[in-house]
Amino acid sequence: MKRSNHLTYRAGIILLGLLTLLMPNRVNAAPRLTLGNPGFAMPGAAFGKRLPNQYAERVMPPVRLLPTSSAAILTTLYSFAGTDGEIPLRNLIQGADGNIYGTTESGGASSDGTVFKITPAGALTTLYAFSGADGADPYAGLVQGADGNFYGTTEYGGNADDGTVFKITPTGALTTLYAFSGTDGAIPYAVLVQDADGNFY
Repeated sequence: MKRSNHLTYRAGIILLGLLTLLMPNRVNAAPRLTLGNPGFAMPGAAFGKRLPNQYAERVMPPVRLLPTSSAAILTTLYSFAGTDGEIPLRNLIQGADGNIYGTTESGGASSDGTVFKITPAGALTTLYAFSGADGADPYAGLVQGADGNFYGTTEYGGNADDGTVFKITPTGALTTLYAFSGTDGAIPYAVLVQDADGNFY
C-alpha cells in the first residue's frame, strides 16, 4: 500500500515548519497559522490555512488576516466538513478572476482530495473530487497557466498509483495530462512552474 503512512509523515513536517515560521511573528497570538501565497492581488489581505489543535482532526479551514492599526483580524472563510474536502495543506492562489483556488489532500466523494474555488467572501465551490484512477492526494497545490487554466499534480493515483499531472479549467473540467508509472517518476509533490516557453516543469 503506497499511501499507508504518508499522512503521519507529513504531520511532523508541517508542525515543525509552523513552529519555525511563526515563532518570530508576534501578531498571531497562537502559533497555529500558516499563510498562503503572499502575492495576492487583493491589497491588505493575506490568505492561508489554520492548523487544528490536533492534526487528527483533519479539517483545516482557509482563513484571512486583515491588518488594523494595532493587530490583525482573523476571519474564518470556510470550514471543511470532509465530504467537501479535508487537509488543505498547501498555498492558496488568487486567480485572474479574483477568486481563491486551492486543493485538499483528502476528502471529497472518494476521500482522494479535491480542487476548490472560494470567493473572498467565503462562498466555496468544489470544482473537482478525485477518485483514484484520475489521481489522488493533490498535495502540491495549483498554479494558473498563461491560458487561464490551473495546473497541478497528485502524489498518487493514475494507472500505476504513482501520481499524475493534471489541468483543470476555472469551471472544473479536469484533464489528466500524464500518469507516472514508476520508471519515469513517482509521487510528484512539488508545485509546477511555467517557463517562458509555455511548458510546465
